[in-house]
Formats: sequence, structure tokens, C-alpha cells
Amino acid sequence: MNLDEVVKGISEMMKHTLDKSISIIYTSKVGDINIEVDKSLVENAIMNLCINASDAMPEGGQLELTLDTECLHERLQTYSGYLEEGEYAVVTVRDNGKGMNEATINRIFEPFFTTKEAGTGVGLSAVIGVIRQHNGGVIVTSQLGKGTAFQLYFPMKTGIEEKNIKEEKKREMNGYPVMNILIVDDEPILTQVLHQFLESKGCQVKSITDSRLVAHYYEDHRDEIDFVILDMLMPYLSGTEVFERLYAIDSNVKVLYLSGYTEGVEIPEEYSDNIIGFMEKPVRLNQVYEMLIKVD
Repeated sequence: MNLDEVVKGISEMMKHTLDKSISIIYTSKVGDINIEVDKSLVENAIMNLCINASDAMPEGGQLELTLDTECLHERLQTYSGYLEEGEYAVVTVRDNGKGMNEATINRIFEPFFTTKEAGTGVGLSAVIGVIRQHNGGVIVTSQLGKGTAFQLYFPMKTGIEEKNIKEEKKREMNGYPVMNILIVDDEPILTQVLHQFLESKGCQVKSITDSRLVAHYYEDHRDEIDFVILDMLMPYLSGTEVFERLYAIDSNVKVLYLSGYTEGVEIPEEYSDNIIGFMEKPVRLNQVYEMLIKVD
């Protein structure tokens, strides 16, 4: 994955999504960097940090994204564990918002801990989970009244071509066409589990946990997406509102709804070709895959 392209793309998406009172600056100090990671999970981690940064600047401010490399000559302690010696790609997400004290910093990665009135407290715990999954590290620096910076460390590895070959073979073994799926759900843990399951079936998967980002992403990638798995109840925009925006972009969009309650739910006749079904949470992973296969 080209990390420069990914972070640049996220910065452009944020310019269309976040409040105009927030200026967004992206700087790459190293140009193209190819690393071996799960693209969708890393994108979600970075986007999550950008959304948190914007929430810390309710009156506006500056959001900086920076890409650099760092060579460690000794072990480095981070919030996600120790990093061994070696070369790392480093993505920094920095804001000049409210900032945090040390006591808060020490708790922000705990599941269900939140400083937001309407927060769920699962966002940053999901971020650190993604970083650990990639043998990376997280460093946080913050000062009250001056802002916060998150540094994400990713090991520089080779072997990307070999990984792609293995994935292609895995898809061929499934005996099904390769499906490109967009998952939209504000529950990071559920999203990650479903994402990884569908990838294990050979699908190409992109996940978004913030409903405000979906339409802009879909507009740029609609030709690549076969199905959208869409949660009905989310902060900011409901599943219905997201669907309406997607339908305005592409009247052929195919959506599978997820909901905590599906009894008596009917598909409006005008969208009968678009909504392929409703599945009640907690979902059974195989049932999701089987429904998509039947439609495809």
C-alpha cells in the first residue's frame, strides 16, 4: 500500500467533510512509501484520529497530517508496546485544540473510556488495536489549551507482491467472483470482525465508521463497489440518510441493511432493486456472506 497516497486521500476527504473553520494541511517529507498493511483498517484508524481532532476544535483550528520515516537504533516504548530497532513509516495527526492532561492520556485507549458527551469510547481502543495488529506503535503528546499529536508507527516491510499473489490464489480457491464491499457501521469492533471475515472469503473490503465520510468516498469509488453493508442507526447520519445520499450519486447502488430490530421492516417499492435485505444484529457472518453471494 502506498501510504503517501492514502494519507493524501484522507486529507482531501476531510476537507470535504469537516467544518470549514478547520484548515487541513498534509505534508509528506519522504514521498512514496509502500508498506504491507491492511489498507482499510489503517485508513479507518487515521480517519478516526482526524474526526477526534476536529471534535477537539469546536471553534475551529488547524489539523496537520504528516508522513515521515524514522530509523530506531534502540527499542522504543509506545502506548501499544515496545517497537524493535528498524525503520518505520510515521503518520502524525496533530491538532491545536483543547489538549489533554496526563491522566486523560493514560486512559484514552481503554475500551469505553470517552471524554465526549455522546461518545461510545470505542474509537481509540479500535485504533490501538489496528496498530498492534500491524506490529506498530502509537505515541501521544498533548498539552492543555495547545493541542494533541498522535504518531502512528508502521514497520517498513517488503513482500507486498507475495502477499497480493497469496490473496489472489485465495480468491480463486473460493470459486466465487471477487466482490468489492463497503461496510458502514459506527461500531469499530463489529466492523473489524465483519471486515476480516469477508476478506478471508476473498472479498475486497473497505470499512467506514463515520457516516459523514461515506458519500464523499462512494462518489470517488462507486465503480469499484458492488455492495454497501449499512447500519441503520448511527451518529450524525442515519442509515436511511446515508442511503439517500448514495442513491443520489448512483441509482444502482446495492445495500444490505444491518439493524438491531428488523421485524415488520418493509422495503419501499421504489428501492426494491437497491435494498437487497435487512439483517438483524448481532449478525451471523456466514449469513451475510451467503446473502451477498446469492445476489451476486
